[in-house]
Amino acid sequence: MTLTIRLANHHDSDWINHCYEQAQFSASNIAEEILVIADINGSKAGLGRLIPLDEQSWELGGMYVLPEFREQGIAGAIVEQLLEQVPADTIYCIPFIYLLDFYMRFGFIDCDPASANLPLKLIEKFSFCAQSYQQKVALLIKQPSLIH
Repeated sequence: MTLTIRLANHHDSDWINHCYEQAQFSASNIAEEILVIADINGSKAGLGRLIPLDEQSWELGGMYVLPEFREQGIAGAIVEQLLEQVPADTIYCIPFIYLLDFYMRFGFIDCDPASANLPLKLIEKFSFCAQSYQQKVALLIKQPSLIH
């Protein structure tokens, strides 16, 4: 298996948004987001994105691996590539509860959703996810100052 992770481009937009529609995720705006695509032996296998929240923070999300490619470490490779794109910034993540251990492997820790200094876009997204998905979600944060 040859896995490559590459930055998405505008030619990938239809495929990206088709995947996100299948996962019931919000559509992507490729002009504003950092998106990566995982390819296995030349076939698109998964994707993920970083969405800007403000000048110093991002939301990691949109992690999706096609069913036939799951359980092969692709999601982890996507997360690693995305985290390399903005290593000095604060990155938030709103995962389903069952994925907490996965994201904590990358240095994410629990974040209080009631914290006064969270970006408004993040608060709105967290509320939307908490109300829209049947599975519970958590709010995580990764900051350079929190990395040991």
